[in-house]
Amino acid sequence: MINRSQGDPLEIRKLLVNDANRPGYHYLPPDGQMQDIDASLYWRGSYHMTYLTHPVMPGGRAHWAHASTKDLVHWQDHPFAILPGPEAYDEYGVWSGGAIDADGVATIAYTGKPMDGTYDSHPDVKTEVQCIATSTDDNLISWTKHPKNPVITEPPENLDVTAFRDPCLWKENDGWRMLIGSGIRGFGGSVLLYKSLDMVEWQFIGEMFSDRSGSTGWAWEVPDFFPIGNKWILLVSPILREGNTGSIYYVGEYDGREFKPEKSGILDSGWLYRAPETFWAPDGRRLTFAWLFEGRSWKARERAGWTGTASIPRELSLNNDGSLRITPIQELQSLRNDHCSIRDLLLDSDNKVWRSTVNSSQTEIRIDVERRNADSIQINVLSSPNGEEVSSVIYDWSVNQLSIDTTNSSTNDSDSLLKEVQIGGVGSAPKLASALTEPPFNIADDEMLRLHIFVDRSIIEVFANDRSCLTTRIYPTRTDSVGVNVKAIGGSALIKSLDIWDIKSIW
Repeated sequence: MINRSQGDPLEIRKLLVNDANRPGYHYLPPDGQMQDIDASLYWRGSYHMTYLTHPVMPGGRAHWAHASTKDLVHWQDHPFAILPGPEAYDEYGVWSGGAIDADGVATIAYTGKPMDGTYDSHPDVKTEVQCIATSTDDNLISWTKHPKNPVITEPPENLDVTAFRDPCLWKENDGWRMLIGSGIRGFGGSVLLYKSLDMVEWQFIGEMFSDRSGSTGWAWEVPDFFPIGNKWILLVSPILREGNTGSIYYVGEYDGREFKPEKSGILDSGWLYRAPETFWAPDGRRLTFAWLFEGRSWKARERAGWTGTASIPRELSLNNDGSLRITPIQELQSLRNDHCSIRDLLLDSDNKVWRSTVNSSQTEIRIDVERRNADSIQINVLSSPNGEEVSSVIYDWSVNQLSIDTTNSSTNDSDSLLKEVQIGGVGSAPKLASALTEPPFNIADDEMLRLHIFVDRSIIEVFANDRSCLTTRIYPTRTDSVGVNVKAIGGSALIKSLDIWDIKSIW
């Protein structure tokens, strides 16, 4: 892969501009690898995002890369924020964590690795420690690791943990709080709560919340914890031994020591949507990015020269019933270009398929549909004229199921592409989904189906009725795989409204 240190980020981006699968309006690094998004923060007029990367260098150990934006749409790349070593406590990498404006000092908590391995594989050695770094720089270019790092050197003595990483920070009336992702050996995921007056001396309070049944994974990574209204939201990424999964959420009550969930669900049913990081916007919105993993082989990613991207920013709030509401941010509307719109179109046996006049590999689609007697409605995107390549967003009323079908998304059969049917509210882990309170996505008989779809070359993000999300990756090979069409199957359906925009690139 290309090494960012070899040149200006904008010049490096130009070298990859002709890659048809490289997203045009999602943030991704100039080159190389993107992993967990960490320490997002609004600071002195800009939003800042740091993220894990493994630059091409001896050892390839984890660094924190850095980018910023004033509008949440257009981005500027910066030098690496935090590098591993030469201190022994993070010699094997600067791993995930979070950020906070600590009374005018930008403060990061992160996991340092003084050696290879984890508590799961090496339970008797200190493989993961918690560290602090600070900045008062207007642009957060210069960071200073605290001289007393690591500020937490090991897990609590009375807990046999399988993980001890990815700290999250916030402030309460009596000082600072830190939440650390963990797992209790032989049981399941846990988040450990600490408090401090100075960010240096930390006192263990207890297990803030644990799933000792093990039904939501043997450990939890990258926890995030924040209030919305009179409720608190906990996000975690479960680790399953039997397969991959994305992130889950809990909504509930927090008393300063323990969190008691009332609702729980899957944040995004696509298992390629990972490690969400939330932050406050100055207008009070709670926003989030996540890392979108690739759905193709490592060799294909090396050949491309890049891997990983960020999701579009999303806003988190609460629905009237207390469940989590998830919507794309309004700032993305500034990228809308050519537009196609229809209203009150009946799809039936005489009018089976509607085809868009806006055809592009970068689109935004909003559609509201009333069922008449159709079995399902199918929105086809990135479709070649004869359907040799096509990806389909489907809602099937006969089984009350939302899905993305990517089994025919590409004619490339040599790069281990992800080609599957992903189900909204279930994802790739039905056992995990069944352990949560929110059921798989479905709509009531008197409810209209409302889908908001973002397509960006190799990314499809679906927002369904503001309460369920489903994200996937696809890699078409044909230059004419840009079509959009809609059809009803097994009967008629009324498209109350449909808007399609071509979306401009951000670079």
